[in-house]
Amino acid sequence: MKSSTAVQIAKKGSACISAALAVLLLYGPAARANIMTTVAADADSWIGDGAAASPIGNHGGDTQLAVHRSNGVAKSYLHFNLSGLDAGLAVTEARLKLDLEVGQYNASDVKLFAIMDEAKDWNLTGLPENVIDETNAPQANLGNEPFLEEGNLVDSVTREIGLVTDIPGDWLSQPEAINIDVTALIQWALGQNPAYSTFADTDDCVTIPFRIDRDYCFPKFASKENTSWLPPRLEVTQVPEPASAALLILALAALAARRRHSR
Repeated sequence: MKSSTAVQIAKKGSACISAALAVLLLYGPAARANIMTTVAADADSWIGDGAAASPIGNHGGDTQLAVHRSNGVAKSYLHFNLSGLDAGLAVTEARLKLDLEVGQYNASDVKLFAIMDEAKDWNLTGLPENVIDETNAPQANLGNEPFLEEGNLVDSVTREIGLVTDIPGDWLSQPEAINIDVTALIQWALGQNPAYSTFADTDDCVTIPFRIDRDYCFPKFASKENTSWLPPRLEVTQVPEPASAALLILALAALAARRRHSR
């Protein structure tokens, strides 16, 4: 009788395992489908160099983000709040995308940086979008120091994250002018890539300034206030935890324990 009961339990256990495997095969891939989240910039602005011929003051409400002016240098700032992303899910890809609203004078080069030191980050609480200007923006003192000269150093205040070359002069040919890989940056910001920088990021935010890297080119990018093009955005792809596989392992362990107990 006891042997017959053990056989029945074994058969039931095999049936449960088969059913669990079937469920995993049917629903496992769907359950683990990559999650793509779009994070739009929650603040953006462009900053003049303070020259009399260049528009100075606050430009946080403009529909365009300038990186060069006819009579002076400019740079733009993007601020992203990453608190909506699950830091426990692995980031497999993240891309920064900006649409070109106006292109002039043929092609341009645009260099992008990430501010790595939280103390020098764009603090929206103390410096909202409608207040930031050339006198208070991070790394804003263009008159006395080169723009982000230490940008190539991993452990510096900033880090260069990409150089976008040959942005077309004709915006109709390529509205999505900036589309670069920022995976390592977003992984670092979520605590998944400490090797990217020795600075600790604890504010769930990322600040990205960018500027022109070639004279006599005047591209302007769509800001979040622009209704004609998409706003500056991060597209972050993450892989969910294999919960279904974990449940299957637990089920198999429970069945094995039950079989041992029955013997």
